[in-house]
Amino acid sequence: MSLAGERKQKLNKNLDKILKSLKKKYNPEKIILFGSLASGKVGEWSDIDLLIVKNTRKNPLERKKEVDNICDVNIAFDPIIFTPQEVKERLRWKDYFIQEILNKGKLLYERH
Repeated sequence: MSLAGERKQKLNKNLDKILKSLKKKYNPEKIILFGSLASGKVGEWSDIDLLIVKNTRKNPLERKKEVDNICDVNIAFDPIIFTPQEVKERLRWKDYFIQEILNKGKLLYERH
C-alpha cells in the first residue's frame, strides 16, 4: 500500500474514533468533514479537518481545548468549532472558507 493509502486508512480509523467521542461527550449540532480527506485527495501529510457546530458560550480557545481533550487522538486533527450564530454571521460576511466547507464538505453528523 502507498504512503497516501496508509495515511488515508489511519485517518479514517481515527475519524471514526473522533466521531464516536464527539457524539457521546460533546453533543454537537453538526460535524462536517472538509479538506483532503473529504475530497479524497489524501497525501502523506494530510490531517483530519472538521467543522463542528455547537451552541456554546465558551470562547474559541476553550472550545478547542475541550474538543482536543475529548478526542485524544495521536494524529493531526484540526477542528474548527463555531456556534450556529457564528456560522450565520460568516455566511453574511460572504466568508469564502465557510462557504467552501458548507458547499464541498461532507456532513458526517447532524443532531435531530
